[in-house]
Amino acid sequence: PSNIPGLVRLLQAYLTKAAAEVAQGEQLERLLGVFRKLVSSRAHDHHGFMVLNVLVEGLPLQNLAQYMPTVWQLLFTRLQQSGTAKYRRSLLVFISVFACKHGVAQLEQSVNTVQPGMLMMLITQVWLASASLVAGPVDRKAQNVALTKLLTEWPVLWADRATWGKALTAVATLLAAGDDGEEVDEEGDAPVEYTGTYVRLANASTAEHDPLAEVKDAGAVLAAKLGEFSASQPGQVAPAIQ
Repeated sequence: PSNIPGLVRLLQAYLTKAAAEVAQGEQLERLLGVFRKLVSSRAHDHHGFMVLNVLVEGLPLQNLAQYMPTVWQLLFTRLQQSGTAKYRRSLLVFISVFACKHGVAQLEQSVNTVQPGMLMMLITQVWLASASLVAGPVDRKAQNVALTKLLTEWPVLWADRATWGKALTAVATLLAAGDDGEEVDEEGDAPVEYTGTYVRLANASTAEHDPLAEVKDAGAVLAAKLGEFSASQPGQVAPAIQ
């Protein structure tokens, strides 16, 4: 339906103001049901991720933990069956927000409920190949900070020096490229039709929500955290970069 974008934005605003109430009641399960329906649609999957991002950003992980194995299973099944460029981009932004808000260790534990080693598999087979799809200053920043955290806080990635080097190269390339990513059709395979139910005026759109508003410069974060990591691994980081 053409009113989905407006409804999702209304839902985002509600979640931002009433996260505590959502966490305590049955509303969380209903909202996850909304996410499930939206993400199963190639036309509206990015709206489903908008709902999921707000939940992960605004709620304590303890409220979401019991649902996350099902969420990951759903996301990875859809990735396998119909991993469009738009879908992969939305998935990477979601994983980035999760890592930035709850930490790399919690991300690993949550993702690997699907199967052991799933996060590393995701990085090597999907993330590094699709990172350039993520565009725009807000989403790019979230991804760059998340990859920086994985590079400097996750021993599993550091143990695989080749992949670690590729991940560092990916972040450096993204930072050098600025905010532009590969162009992706937001509406996916949505049929082209006019309904008039929902019309978004270009000059009336609200400012994009930034889940990492406290971070002003992702490049500075990379430099600082890489410096700290290098100091904790004397003589090992420089050879891995070369």
